[in-house]
Amino acid sequence: MPFSTYKSKGTTKKRPMVHLSSALDEKYNAKHIGAPHPIIPHEVTERLLVPDHIPSPSYAKSGKAPPMKEDIVTINNNNDDDIEAMQRLRNAGQLAADMLQLASSMARQGAGLTTDEIDKFIHHKIIEAGAYPSTLNYNRFPKSLCISINEVACHGIPDLRTLEVGDLVSLDIAVYLDGVHGDNCNTVLVEGTADLQDDESFPIPSDYEDRSARACALIETTNKAMLEAINICHAGTPLCEIGNTVQRIAQSNGYRPMKIVTGHGVGVDFHTPPEIKHFRNKDKAELKVGMVLTVEPCLVEGHGAHITFADGWTISTVDGGLSCQMEHTIYINETGPPEILTIPHERNKTEMRKQ
Repeated sequence: MPFSTYKSKGTTKKRPMVHLSSALDEKYNAKHIGAPHPIIPHEVTERLLVPDHIPSPSYAKSGKAPPMKEDIVTINNNNDDDIEAMQRLRNAGQLAADMLQLASSMARQGAGLTTDEIDKFIHHKIIEAGAYPSTLNYNRFPKSLCISINEVACHGIPDLRTLEVGDLVSLDIAVYLDGVHGDNCNTVLVEGTADLQDDESFPIPSDYEDRSARACALIETTNKAMLEAINICHAGTPLCEIGNTVQRIAQSNGYRPMKIVTGHGVGVDFHTPPEIKHFRNKDKAELKVGMVLTVEPCLVEGHGAHITFADGWTISTVDGGLSCQMEHTIYINETGPPEILTIPHERNKTEMRKQ
């Protein structure tokens, strides 16, 4: 088992890095195409606390997520309870989107920041809003959001690694507000801005233009795959059409879906049926009016096989190819396209345009 080495507070520590977790029958022969400095785990700081007055999900203290329920929950807006539940889901989705905008802005301009610093800032912002960060202690996940860099596809644990110019950073943020969850993800490039040109503390890599072009192309394709997959989500649409749409767009642009990354139902529980595959499949179960679910494709360069770090969470491409994930939470309407619940408040849209 490979080990990573890093220095912290004058001492050098070793942690197990990865173990192979791809399907046993999957033969991996692809050549390595990734960055010359692959992501390794750094020191993880202590789990942050949530004040007792903040309403929290059942796993907040135990670290044990409830068993996945078999039944699919639908909200049909045909009574006062459903109307009230939908408004709570919209509120949770908007807050999650607001937090994602803040985190995305920090990462985009974040050369020199640690991912731990982003996690702490967003943690406190979520608490200020009266919500609980959904990932915190979910099956003992130690942080308040997932931050995945370069070849790390998902579930990256914020740590003391410093963001570097040219890093591709996926930020997955979910909040628990008024008894329901909102969940979304975005991927940004850490920019080599003009004011960093002469700053030796944040060197711009010699291959920055090539790396940024690769990253931006992957971001554009993943976002297109997500939006087109959302657009075909109507009552009666077979679930397989979501994955078929994502795979068609991925392949036509030279990428592959990371098969282990799936969408899910969301609401009172963080993860519920149905499972949403983002690759070509034959799942003929149909979307129903009132479903609330996530569409969250993760596209990668190269082979698409994955490894899992020894922390049990962090999933990375085997060959070092870049990875990008995008996610929205959506509601299946009676007619027309689905409602995207993870849309930020207008105030924050204006603020982001100014940045």
